[in-house]
Amino acid sequence: GACQYFQALDALLAVEDSLAAFRAEALFAGEDGLVRMLQAKEESAERFVCISLRSVMELINRHKAVKDFLGSDSVVDGWAAWAVTFLHRYEAKCRRQAAAGGGGALATACIVIFGEEDCADQEIPLHLRADAYLEQLKTLLREELGRDPALYLGEEEEGEGGE
Repeated sequence: GACQYFQALDALLAVEDSLAAFRAEALFAGEDGLVRMLQAKEESAERFVCISLRSVMELINRHKAVKDFLGSDSVVDGWAAWAVTFLHRYEAKCRRQAAAGGGGALATACIVIFGEEDCADQEIPLHLRADAYLEQLKTLLREELGRDPALYLGEEEEGEGGE
């Protein structure tokens, strides 16, 4: 499954040599890169894309070459704007389903997710999972990549209190 795919990427990216930056770019950039693949799947496989974005965040946290590439000024706004928007929409959709008593309210079966080792933490409703991943992405963008995630959603400033 997807977890094994990300474990393989993790092992490949763990090799710290003169080609580390090249590997990160080759895996994430261009029409054949992971970001484009996820964008192409956003309509047909939303849960897969949501979970994969969590795994991408884990790769950013674990590997400097990935953080440097995806955090570069020429790259970050493109994927980050899409990822924040996708997770925001997906969380809202799952929340609506949960409120209506649909599938979004149900705890998912244990899904093995790269970066989340405890199965008990993975058996959560989809709307809570999507919300947690959106908050993790916002924190990563703000604290690690120096970007304001509120700008990607068209918000003027991100308030803590909300309405």
